[in-house]
Amino acid sequence: MASVNPGNTLQKTWHALPRRDGAPLPFWQDIKAQHLAPVMSHLWVLEHAPAFHMFVKFMGTEVTRLGGRDTTGDDFLNTRIPANQRPYIMSIYRNVYEAKCGVCLTRIVNPLGGTAKQLRTTFFPLAHEVAGRWLLLGCSYMENYGSAGLLNDSGTADYGTTRMFAPNYVDIGFGLPDLQTLPTALTA
Repeated sequence: MASVNPGNTLQKTWHALPRRDGAPLPFWQDIKAQHLAPVMSHLWVLEHAPAFHMFVKFMGTEVTRLGGRDTTGDDFLNTRIPANQRPYIMSIYRNVYEAKCGVCLTRIVNPLGGTAKQLRTTFFPLAHEVAGRWLLLGCSYMENYGSAGLLNDSGTADYGTTRMFAPNYVDIGFGLPDLQTLPTALTA
């Protein structure tokens, strides 16, 4: 039996979310739990608050397990992302919302010194009724990667990120961001 990719399931789920007349993006306030049932355990929602904050609004049980603790209500960007990576990560988040596209982020992690894995996180944009606010609907899941000896950077989440790949932007019907203006990889 083939495994189900939660990122692909999230994309299908996002497309099926209710829309307000003429609105290109679904509004967070219109989403009900049953809309998200296919990906609920892998789901998380980040809410942007000006100018440089991304608060965790919701975490599914699998995301909580992957991260080692429930961080609902925390400023994810400023507590779980190393300071030197925050501008890069925020630029990706902002571009997903502004360009109305999805993104798949892939990192190689070494959770608690164990076997290296690929941590995949997929995000899609959501609108908010309050001006200046927006959200990202995301899911995260791990896949086996190999057993190469990797170093733990200990500055990020409870799993150690050893490599982050360039973002893979996903066209959800509005095109892709202008890649000339976007960072393509995380620099040390």
